[in-house]
Amino acid sequence: MDRSAPPSTVNDLATALRAKDVDTTVEQLPFAEHAFDDAYGSLTSQTSRQILLDFLTR
Repeated sequence: MDRSAPPSTVNDLATALRAKDVDTTVEQLPFAEHAFDDAYGSLTSQTSRQILLDFLTR
């Protein structure tokens, strides 16, 4: 639902990065607006924090 960075734009960026051999993962959070993580404790905020933690500890 992000109108600032639509999923198609994010997917296009991921495709371009992969074409340059950049390890890229796109995580889609359903129903998330841009800056969804401002709502601390929301389901999408909790999910994104876990995704970030997984990335940083990999």
